[in-house]
Amino acid sequence: MIATIGCGMVWQRTIAAWIAALACAACGGDDASGVDAGPGDGDAGADGGPPSGVTVEFVPLGANAQPASGQGPIELEDFRVDTITIQMHDLRLIGDTAPSGSLVLDSRAVQFPAAPTLRVSFEMAPPGLYSRLTFDVERTWAEETVPDGFEGQRLAVRVLGEAHIGNRDRRFEYVDDQRIGIDLGFDEEVAPGVPGSVVVELDLGEWFGDVDWRELDERGGGNKPMVIGMGEHPDIAELLRAGLSKAFEVRE
Repeated sequence: MIATIGCGMVWQRTIAAWIAALACAACGGDDASGVDAGPGDGDAGADGGPPSGVTVEFVPLGANAQPASGQGPIELEDFRVDTITIQMHDLRLIGDTAPSGSLVLDSRAVQFPAAPTLRVSFEMAPPGLYSRLTFDVERTWAEETVPDGFEGQRLAVRVLGEAHIGNRDRRFEYVDDQRIGIDLGFDEEVAPGVPGSVVVELDLGEWFGDVDWRELDERGGGNKPMVIGMGEHPDIAELLRAGLSKAFEVRE
């Protein structure tokens, strides 16, 4: 009787072990890599290789359309820019292996000055030919962190600087919360396993080139800063919205 009970217990334990093994196999068990499968697994290139990744660098241009250093004010002939803050939404990188909607960054803020550079990365970008970058300059969403340069306000863009008017200077502030759509065309071939790089220039001369600072100064206000946007000088704000849409360009 004792021996019979012992064999039954062994048999029950064996069955239990088989059931446990089958259950483990069904659930996949522990992944040897220790990492869950990520969204990049579906983004391999046409050759089946890993994503190459693409970095987009934003470079402000100052006088004579030359790149600014990134550490101090940007001087132009008629004005100076001290800080730039731009809120971007729905950044889309589009190419032959990445149709619209497959490489999207929901939100990024670009601020100048920045150390060392202003960059956003599409880490899962597969190899291929890229031809478009689109994004919206748009007011900060209620659920996201407000960039430091906005000082607690939900804005799309804020620029602080100084206009050179005759023999004196006068501070200005451009603030806006209107949406501005940007669509940039270019050709950038990204090889398998080699990270790609796209440089987007922001030409401040193109952006502010249509502003008549002397005429704006003559509208009054003494030596107080000239505020443009958010109901102040709407005609100039409209000029700057149109200027911004033309000021972004991909470096060849």
